[in-house]
Amino acid sequence: MGTRVRVHAWVTPAVLAAIRDQAQSERTSISAVVARILERAVIHEQHVPSVSEAAALAVEREIRKQMGRLANLTARAAISAEAARILCATLLGHQVGGEQARRLVDAAWRRAVERLRTPLEEAGVGGGGEG
Repeated sequence: MGTRVRVHAWVTPAVLAAIRDQAQSERTSISAVVARILERAVIHEQHVPSVSEAAALAVEREIRKQMGRLANLTARAAISAEAARILCATLLGHQVGGEQARRLVDAAWRRAVERLRTPLEEAGVGGGGEG
């Protein structure tokens, strides 16, 4: 135990009698009973988080941080993809004409959407022993 200091408190006669009875039944001093009661009360009030609670809070913070990062990266990828799409459509329009470029861009869009709807295994990605 660390350094101890004396504390004075006023209690009702009934509380003193209960503490005295507890001290006698435990064969210890009134001071030891009061110190134990106060320590338990203070620790209970402060509620020091357990290791599992602290770990859960740390994991939760890290997940929030990574979700923010993922959202940022997703937005940047979407902006980059749209910029590339506009650039390609513009260049294609100069090469083959506006209407033909629009048809080609629309067809490419439909193929991309269809690919995203197809499970990866059916598309031959991440499936069997390739690699």
